[in-house]
Amino acid sequence: MQENASNCQLSRPTLCASYIEQALMGENPDFNDIKEKLRKSMHAMQFFFDEKKLSHPEEDFDACMKIDSYDFVLRAQSYKQNLLELVKRGVPTKH
Repeated sequence: MQENASNCQLSRPTLCASYIEQALMGENPDFNDIKEKLRKSMHAMQFFFDEKKLSHPEEDFDACMKIDSYDFVLRAQSYKQNLLELVKRGVPTKH
């Protein structure tokens, strides 16, 4: 079945969960396939069809799609009333 952009939009969390599940099960998920589905999603359209490219440069999408490129994660935590802040947290490195 060929997926259209709206189907890809609905499946972003599912694609992520599937990738994590496969990786945890010792399988080799096809990240390039996931990346292409996400590239065609409605969410990603802001990276590729925003003529001014001020708030969503295409390079941001590419940076988000790199695996194991960063030695930290961003964790959202409560900050003041009804606000969240992102806090940088280190992650263990592979040996």
